[in-house]
Amino acid sequence: MIRILLAALAAVLLLGLIAPLVEVAFLGGPIQAALEQTLGRKVHIGAVHLTLFAGPGFSLTDVSIDEDPRFGVEPFAYVETLVARVRPDKLLFGRLQIASLRFVRPSLNLVKQADGTWNVVALLGRVSAPRRAPLNMVPALVLSEARLDFKFGLRKTTFYVAETDLDLYPQRSGNITVRFAGSPARTDRTGRGFGHFRGEVTWPLAPSADPYLQADLALEPSDLSELTTLLEGYDIGIHGTVSTNAHMSGPSSNLTVTGELRMEDVHRWDLLPVKGEDWRIRYRGSVDLISHRFDVETIPAQENRPSPVALRLRVNDFLGRANWGFLATVEGVPAARLLPLVQRLGLSPPNGISLDGSLQGVIGYSSRGGFSGQIGFTDLTATLPGVPPLHAAGATATVEQSRIRLEPTQLDLAGSATLEASADFDPSSRGLDVLLNAASTPIQPLAAALGSWFASAPGLVDFLSGEATGMMRYTQSPAAPPAWSAQLDLAGAALQPSGFSAPLTDVAAHLELDAGGLNLTRISATLADIRLTGDYRYALKGPHHEHVRAELESGDLEQIETLLEPSLRSETLLARFRLGRRTLPAWMAARNLEGDVFTSKLSAGGIPLGSLKTHILWEGGNVQLTSVALDFDQGRARGKGSINLTGNVPRYRLTGNADGLSWKGGSLDLSGSLDTSGTGGDALGNLRASGTFKGSGWRLAAGADFSEVAGKFRLSLSGGWPDLRLTALKATQGEELWDGAAASEADGKLVFDFANGRRLLHVVSTVAPQPDSSSAAGPVASSH
Repeated sequence: MIRILLAALAAVLLLGLIAPLVEVAFLGGPIQAALEQTLGRKVHIGAVHLTLFAGPGFSLTDVSIDEDPRFGVEPFAYVETLVARVRPDKLLFGRLQIASLRFVRPSLNLVKQADGTWNVVALLGRVSAPRRAPLNMVPALVLSEARLDFKFGLRKTTFYVAETDLDLYPQRSGNITVRFAGSPARTDRTGRGFGHFRGEVTWPLAPSADPYLQADLALEPSDLSELTTLLEGYDIGIHGTVSTNAHMSGPSSNLTVTGELRMEDVHRWDLLPVKGEDWRIRYRGSVDLISHRFDVETIPAQENRPSPVALRLRVNDFLGRANWGFLATVEGVPAARLLPLVQRLGLSPPNGISLDGSLQGVIGYSSRGGFSGQIGFTDLTATLPGVPPLHAAGATATVEQSRIRLEPTQLDLAGSATLEASADFDPSSRGLDVLLNAASTPIQPLAAALGSWFASAPGLVDFLSGEATGMMRYTQSPAAPPAWSAQLDLAGAALQPSGFSAPLTDVAAHLELDAGGLNLTRISATLADIRLTGDYRYALKGPHHEHVRAELESGDLEQIETLLEPSLRSETLLARFRLGRRTLPAWMAARNLEGDVFTSKLSAGGIPLGSLKTHILWEGGNVQLTSVALDFDQGRARGKGSINLTGNVPRYRLTGNADGLSWKGGSLDLSGSLDTSGTGGDALGNLRASGTFKGSGWRLAAGADFSEVAGKFRLSLSGGWPDLRLTALKATQGEELWDGAAASEADGKLVFDFANGRRLLHVVSTVAPQPDSSSAAGPVASSH
């Protein structure tokens, strides 16, 4: 008996293994007829093979199932392999009756007509018709790795469901239970699917105007960007993980939905996720399967307490051209909770920022119109470490066409200043545009706030005090560095210019700031006790960055030298002993200045000189005086020169000429050069000058009148007194021509020695002009 049983078992196993290899083409006709009777559609099959292990049946390949003519001409399904299990009891009587169908890797078209009927509903009714045998143990229809396409009339939608597994169980009550899993996808996007759904649906097949359904649906943890791509057609840039469990029940036109949504690590696409954050949101709503509408809203965590944040999601035509949107309503939410959301949108708030206050309002998003809405802030205070806080009693932000705008808001800078601010932000390009209006706003707290919250505003940070009135604009985008522009009127300001020992005070000016640089026009200020006016420009492009025009009401050379002492002299220990070279301060090494300086009242040690106009080119430690014009009461001087500031003491060199000077009762013209170094008395003691001169109408002494005098000169003050040497003299006295030389003495006398052939002329005069040369103590002349 054991051998017989083993032999029978082996025979069954062998038969089961061989059966799929046996092609029974002669059974194709009966099988095709049985399928057509079961499905109510024409069926086209390829090869036919037997199957035994899954119950008696057949395995069909290359199967095509035609559509019911009411729903179109395109075939209902293409199936790689169709496994049809037949009823053994009917088979014993020579009849083929289908018990169950298994579609392997099929492609199905689910069609809905204008009257709301689906092609699949009638088909399911035929497949799951009640039988006497228990019907809920074995599925009547199985889909494995199927693709489900959707059509409305003749139009096929972009949505389909990929990798679908479906089991259909008939119930004795006339309902059917469908268990499924699949990944929704779009034909206009690559990828096998966007998220993975699974669930179970109980569907009544009894005739009803609006059948009552029950379903449990679960979305397994999926990328949030995949779901937005499914609805929108593209990735909107918000990533994270989302999952949900939902229960639906009711008529198909108004299914009640309840469930819980879980979101994790929500962030912008270009930012790293924040681990550990988990949002659990309860929701409820309705689904209309007839018109393809979906509407859900959040439920408060506690039934009797309103939620500070309420969300609502609507989707229209979710199987066609989906149009979706959500609405967020906030009420009394702490402003501090806004910071994590701002970071997820890609903004970079300053480090250490804290917010205090509350917000309320409504924000919505539409797949066709983008973001829109309005948020209000109440008693808002923003604080940074070490910076006075910003406070606004109220502020309003509007969102329109995916742009965020801060409406004009009055800001209080720690009680010391007020400022009106408005702003525009584009989340897609991350472009920021801020507009500020100041009205007699103190400059120091204004500059500190701007530098901390945005970026330092060029020009303002250099002022020590004062008030500003006008407009400022700040722009920022990833494609360009932050930029400021401004139109400000400054009053009562103080400024410490680099290289000066005293600040500019009582400054009034008009400040303009743009992409090209900084302009200060209509400057009026006081430097020490010198009143000045002028203009200043700092240009980013061009051979010289700084341009200065200054007009001094008056100026003394000694006072000007004292004011310029930080520029002229190094303060290091080695400099005091005049050892080594000077290390230029950073501001001087970077200096590249062109300027014009003018004063109508120049003096030296209190002695009036006249008016001065000079053009300056200052690059690093070298100052070029490209033109110097000095106009005296009688005469003028023109020239050019340089100042070398790279050493421990400054070195001066001037070349030029002077015309029409009054000396010795006549006129004097000079041409030559001057060199000196140091400051104060050192500069005077180190003075060296040389060149040529020409004079006319000189009275050197009584009886020593010359109509013309010319020659060379050399002057030194190294001994503490003027050491003047005149050489190669040519003097004309009447009809006589004299040759000679002259030299000064320590007592101030200037001694001339002339020769005319054998005749000699000795003249004693003075270096300084002598107002009364006829006095007894005056110059004398002797000849022989």
